[in-house]
Amino acid sequence: AAAEPYVRGRGLGYLDDAVLWAEEEGLTVVLDLHGAPGSQNGEQTSGLEYPDWDPSHFDADAAVWTVETVAARFSNRSCIVAFELLNEPRLGTTALLEYYRRGSEAVRRHMPPERVAVVINLYFFQHMATQAWASFDWRMPARRHPNLVYDLHTYTCFLERGRGNDASLPLWLYTGPLVELYAALLSITVRPAFAGEWSLCLPWYGAAAATFRAMNPPEQRALRTGFASRQADALTRGDRLGGHFWTWKAPHEDDKDSWDFAEIVRRGFIGRGEWAV
Repeated sequence: AAAEPYVRGRGLGYLDDAVLWAEEEGLTVVLDLHGAPGSQNGEQTSGLEYPDWDPSHFDADAAVWTVETVAARFSNRSCIVAFELLNEPRLGTTALLEYYRRGSEAVRRHMPPERVAVVINLYFFQHMATQAWASFDWRMPARRHPNLVYDLHTYTCFLERGRGNDASLPLWLYTGPLVELYAALLSITVRPAFAGEWSLCLPWYGAAAATFRAMNPPEQRALRTGFASRQADALTRGDRLGGHFWTWKAPHEDDKDSWDFAEIVRRGFIGRGEWAV
């Protein structure tokens, strides 16, 4: 019951198509359990938006089964370079550690570390810089979990969203110093790390949003262009592994300047030479 509602249908068939198309186009693939049975966070990013969700709804057994089913199905596909065990979980450190161990072992039964990385998403700032992070480093040692890498989602825009219109941080902080701070985390994770998601989304609330609305169109364009360039540079500097812009296409017109990579490139906010298309 905890895993309901969970859509059942042609999911594996869609994955078959996507992997085949990637191979035909010479693309590499990171598989990602983006929506787990029972949900890992109760938000729309898991495919189940449920205000009364709590961590007990997460079905770890079904999630591990899903990971192993997919790993077995695509075990010999050369385009797959990584398998991310869970997207943006809101789960306790102990539960996550146990799930990550089991999920990593499930992947490794079918995909060798020489070819495929196992990815752990360090979600929320507290998972990046406190005991959760240390637990993953210490309790999943490289000798037992080789080629395990970290994924950080470097969205500065969400920092104060819980405060709504009371948020007071200035816009320049979101588009400058916070970009450098979030990107710097990629260099101090002990393990290799990349930004699994980044975007041009700016705060839509509080003082920062008011400042942006007061700008004229050329000023807004210059700010977004600088924000894009600053992130592209920071995420690839030194030993940082870069990452993925989220997402390729956004369905709503209001999101085109923030979340739609194809449109952002077309509008010139980021150049083709700055980030791989």
